[in-house]
Amino acid sequence: MTDITKKQYILSSCKLSLENMQEHKIAENYLYAGEKLNITECKNADGKAVFILGNAFCTDSLHKSIVEDVKSFSGESIEKATAFWTGHWVVITEDELITDAIGLMSAFYTQKDGEYYISSSLALITSVTGIEISGRINATGLNWQITPETLADGVKKLLSTQKIKFADGTIQIAKNNWIKNYTDKPTDEKCSEIGDMLVNAFGNMNEFSGKKIVHALTGGKDSRLTFSALVKSGVPFECYTAQHENLSHSDKTVPKKLAQKFGIRYRFIKRKPLNTEMLSDYYNFCSGNSKGADASFYACGIFDNFDSDTIIIRSGFFEAGQLYIRGITGSEPDSFVDGLTAYYSNLQGSAKQRKALDEWLETVRENPTDYIDIRDRFYIEQRAGGWAAAIEQSFDICDFTSIQVANCAELLSIMLSCNEEERKNFAINFETIKLLAPDALEIPFNKRSFSDMLLRIKRILKHPFKKLGNFLVKFRR
Repeated sequence: MTDITKKQYILSSCKLSLENMQEHKIAENYLYAGEKLNITECKNADGKAVFILGNAFCTDSLHKSIVEDVKSFSGESIEKATAFWTGHWVVITEDELITDAIGLMSAFYTQKDGEYYISSSLALITSVTGIEISGRINATGLNWQITPETLADGVKKLLSTQKIKFADGTIQIAKNNWIKNYTDKPTDEKCSEIGDMLVNAFGNMNEFSGKKIVHALTGGKDSRLTFSALVKSGVPFECYTAQHENLSHSDKTVPKKLAQKFGIRYRFIKRKPLNTEMLSDYYNFCSGNSKGADASFYACGIFDNFDSDTIIIRSGFFEAGQLYIRGITGSEPDSFVDGLTAYYSNLQGSAKQRKALDEWLETVRENPTDYIDIRDRFYIEQRAGGWAAAIEQSFDICDFTSIQVANCAELLSIMLSCNEEERKNFAINFETIKLLAPDALEIPFNKRSFSDMLLRIKRILKHPFKKLGNFLVKFRR
């Protein structure tokens, strides 16, 4: 079994005895870091200690490291220094802890016997505290635990618009509303700025990581945007597509064509037979917090092709500027909840999930962002901060580094500020690709084939009543 401390951290108000973890003292707190977790220690302009855990890269300019941002920063709110960081990271100071924009490096927290504990890993924090995993997630439907609740009663997960402050031997959950209002920016300016940030991110990854860059390429528009930015950046990179049972015709054919068109090395990685021991290892490492296709990718040996010298670039979160759940919910709290509950039948039957949803809605009411649609707030804090964050933590079982390049506060703020017309036309994707690598638009996007139709029929027949119910929810909208 893989050690659950691999690439993980745990921060506590008390001294712990943990194997395979390095101890650091930060003011009155004890930080323990697992093997292969990247740690950067530096001081801000006021001489205060700052610990950066994980991997972060600047998006505002080339040839600039994140340490420069910290060293030039003075003040109380360290999040201001991280607005242009992409990656998977946590920053800890003497006074507070903040996560990356979406919270991909999670901060699970609990208090027990007068002490507090904060960790990136649900498996680790429950192991240290003795708190049991009492819940489970579904493999389909609502396939993540709505936060701030977790699968362990008494352990919560920090929302991406929150931070943890240390005061008088306790922790306090405070607002960290990093989402800026850019609704007045014209489309061309939004696209230009996003393109520049992506290009800068890849340039700095190439310069400061010391690792080779590999792009997980599909036939879709989000992956094409990332590919175009990589091409524009001029950094060396290669691409791959992983085989899986629901692979579309476009995903089988487009990535190779796109790579050949631009002279980029490409691999199609075939899966091996599922290894049940590896699958068990995966679930043990993440405490069953992730049960999607990536569990199969790991257990079928897809990730065996990548070593610790590799950064895998992923293209999630561009959906923040698109049409997430607009076909099933309204934009007002009541219509949003009604639509969500009707669509996710397993939400109706779970008291814990409904309690978590109510708790999240209360947080939204207490910390409103009037310029952000509640559906987009749910996407950032739940679909991304809950579901995707669990997947990213599970990847720590592997030696490679996973980077969701769109996980940047400034970049996400622009996408979240998209109007309905920009979302409907997928302007952020197509117009930004046009700026970065216009020839990439010549190959069709997700063109459906007869085999795709058969695959869709197969999925419907597998869960006919659920698919019919979901269709009726959309139809009534």
